Amino acid sequence: MKNFIFLILAAFLLICPAAPAPAMPWGEEDTSAPADNPAPALETVAAFAPKFALRANVAELLQGATLGVEASMGFSRHWSADADVRYNPYFDALKQRSLGVGARFWPWYVYSGLWLSGKARYQEYSEKAAFTSEGDRYGGSFTAGYSRMLGRHLNLDLGFGLWGGYETYSVYECETCGRIRERGAKYFLMPDEFVLALTLVF
Repeated sequence: MKNFIFLILAAFLLICPAAPAPAMPWGEEDTSAPADNPAPALETVAAFAPKFALRANVAELLQGATLGVEASMGFSRHWSADADVRYNPYFDALKQRSLGVGARFWPWYVYSGLWLSGKARYQEYSEKAAFTSEGDRYGGSFTAGYSRMLGRHLNLDLGFGLWGGYETYSVYECETCGRIRERGAKYFLMPDEFVLALTLVF
């Protein structure tokens, strides 16, 4: 009788297929390696090394000899922190001292391809047209552009930006007499920069 039961169990194990492995949850993959194959080596992921850049806008230099430089630090693959200064004591229509601080987003990779930039900006200005006006502007700027790699450490940047905010101003009858024609405060929206710049990346 025992031999008969043993033969029945042996036949059952030979006929019935092995139970399937349990299904993995949706969106997950079975990463377990077969018993006869060693586990694959782990891939190493290189950490992002900060990059730095200096930019000189040739368009501003040609437009009234405005001296300006922007310093930048790329702190991730898609973001950089930027700060710029502009100074023009020469051209009456564009005399200014300006400071901007902000961040730039790079959809492809930092210092390469398209970019979007936002900054907080302050400007002290003196402009001469029919009358001389002086004042202070406070606001924010938004610029979009493209960075073309010319070499390992040199880029050509193209772009255009607007900025807006609040300004206090005084309008004078003449540049030397000091008689105030108008004084006040207002909101403004105007071009911030035309970008045709060379950028040194290191």
